[in-house]
Amino acid sequence: MPRSDDLCANCLEPLTGLYCAKCGEKKLSDQDFRVAAILGAIFSTFTNLDSKFYKSFKYLFSRPGFLTAEFIAGRRKPYLGPFQIYLLASIVFYILLHDVDAFMVPSIWFFNYEEYGIRISTLVAEKMEILSVSKEELGVIYDGKVSTYSKLFLVVNLPILALISWIFKHKIVPEFGKHFIFSTHNFSFFILTLIIIFPPIMIFDMPKLIGLSLVFLTPVLYVAAAHRRLWQEKWWQALLHGITAVSILILVMFLYRYVVSYLTLVSL
Repeated sequence: MPRSDDLCANCLEPLTGLYCAKCGEKKLSDQDFRVAAILGAIFSTFTNLDSKFYKSFKYLFSRPGFLTAEFIAGRRKPYLGPFQIYLLASIVFYILLHDVDAFMVPSIWFFNYEEYGIRISTLVAEKMEILSVSKEELGVIYDGKVSTYSKLFLVVNLPILALISWIFKHKIVPEFGKHFIFSTHNFSFFILTLIIIFPPIMIFDMPKLIGLSLVFLTPVLYVAAAHRRLWQEKWWQALLHGITAVSILILVMFLYRYVVSYLTLVSL
């Protein structure tokens, strides 16, 4: 019977070298707990992450559709996974732009909304009476909750974009999962585009038309280029698909803003 020192601490397979042939776990010794070894492990962790991080975001920005093509082809080790990229983009978005009302309508505007037969001011008055609070106090409660609920947009929108992509190409690429990965990369780019575009718009007080044009045209061209690389489409087809996908995305985003804002107020 092999000694415990000769077995992998993780999977209990016999060890024939420094690393387990089955699971890759390293055989530890007292040397591994020296300060120099620990600092080396930390450095290695960051440099390996940096390599994947750099490659992933480099290709995400410079070669639309490339990461999806690599993922589908099975070449996944050199890059962060699509959902890792999406998660990082989402975290950065909410750290840097947590006060931006991209996915919800703040109380200062929403409480005075009276269009298409909808009188939000009436509902606001009812909530003030029920909760025995002033309009300003209700606004603080509402803004806190709607800010939390608005974050769901980054999750809700992924299957919608994947469905659009599947509708475009389902006869050639029937697997929905491939469209989901494709949409995850594209939406990650869209999130990062907002991070890059919004600060200059707010700092320099740029005209709304310029800001909206940038928010629309940048992802349109990106998605078109991604369609070209991944699905080998002609430019006019790729542009048509890019315009359609981004138009639906922005439409869903605006509808979501008002729906989540209304349901939040109703739920108070």
